Amino acid sequence: MPISGLKSLGETLFEQCVQLEQSLAKLESQLHVPPALANPSDRMHPALALLLLGKDLSALLGSLRDLQQRMDRVLFLHALTHTADDLSLAQIVGTMMDALWYREQFAYACIVLGASELGPYEYQDIRGVPDARHYLGKKCPLPLWGELAHALVRRMDPEKPDYLLIDDIVATGRPTVAEFPWLPRAGSLIILPLRKGSIAIGALLLGRSVAGSFQDPELRLELVEFCDIFTRAVIHAQTRQELDERAAQLVGLQVFTRSIAVSMSLRGFLQAAVEGIAELMGASSVLLAFQRTHLRPQLRQLLEETPGVLVVQNLIGLGIISIAEPLSIFSSLYPLFVWASDAGQPLFFDPTQRVELPEDLYYNEVGQALIVPIAIGDIVLGSLYIESSVNRSNFDEGDIIVLRTAANTIAIALGRIA
Repeated sequence: MPISGLKSLGETLFEQCVQLEQSLAKLESQLHVPPALANPSDRMHPALALLLLGKDLSALLGSLRDLQQRMDRVLFLHALTHTADDLSLAQIVGTMMDALWYREQFAYACIVLGASELGPYEYQDIRGVPDARHYLGKKCPLPLWGELAHALVRRMDPEKPDYLLIDDIVATGRPTVAEFPWLPRAGSLIILPLRKGSIAIGALLLGRSVAGSFQDPELRLELVEFCDIFTRAVIHAQTRQELDERAAQLVGLQVFTRSIAVSMSLRGFLQAAVEGIAELMGASSVLLAFQRTHLRPQLRQLLEETPGVLVVQNLIGLGIISIAEPLSIFSSLYPLFVWASDAGQPLFFDPTQRVELPEDLYYNEVGQALIVPIAIGDIVLGSLYIESSVNRSNFDEGDIIVLRTAANTIAIALGRIA
């Protein structure tokens, strides 16, 4: 919308008040006409006067009801803007969904939030369906042909409504069961994106059991305004959460650099580095992979003599692996390690997907796994791999900065050891 919805509502309310004032003045003038001579030529016939008065009263009552609805919407939206600033993201989602759920009669409601515009998107709250707990915290499919992807596409015309409406699920056969297996297969559905500027960060899905239940333009306008307020609250909570996490990481990074700065053997150093990174990044798996041909002979010999090292082709690796077969995962990651070392660039990806070649990967802004190069100047010694634990969200751009700083510290320390 080109202007704020609340401002638009205020202007509408003012115009309606003016119209009501004019109607009341007209009624008052008709009801208080002074007595006149019998049957004057300019006097309105009583039946006609009552007919006109009835029309005015009907219009007045309609305007009053319309005004009452708008006032109720303004008060509802205004109350949401005063949600406490210190609530967590989960509390924000719960509070906002409670407010909407108990205000309107929806058959179901769902909110998904994305780690980035391209996903992945996760179910944060689902209501009105029997097996909601089965989906909470899990990924929401985002097929390019799906309704969610369609709703999240950036609008080229800002004047067009920013939502996707399916009036009759039965008649259209949309959305498919594959996209939303929990969604009832009848009624109507509206999907409203949550946007930070023009970038989608999530979506609100609302449904009713009767087809054509979202035809009321006032209801759709209220839902759009609700999503705008919801988005601002989510962004505020996410920003505050990220600041807290970054502050904790900076403290952890200081502790990490101090722990590996003390004099120790190469084995002790590598063990301290791997354990420190796991704690710093909240990772369940940490792997250091060094390219043999890029190492100085003395350092290569020390690494090869270190107990527990893994050797795959040109790589020497060691670390903490959350699975029983570390050599298997090390081998599967070999092409990604080589790519990160050769390109000198970090790489996000999904560790559950087997990747034969780096070219098979899509561009990701976040990921459950992250690889960064380990380099001294222009010489790349190898790569550092981390995989997030179950309780942690995806790694993002901020984590790259922290992990590359840790990798640079490791490279400097290895240079001194060599």
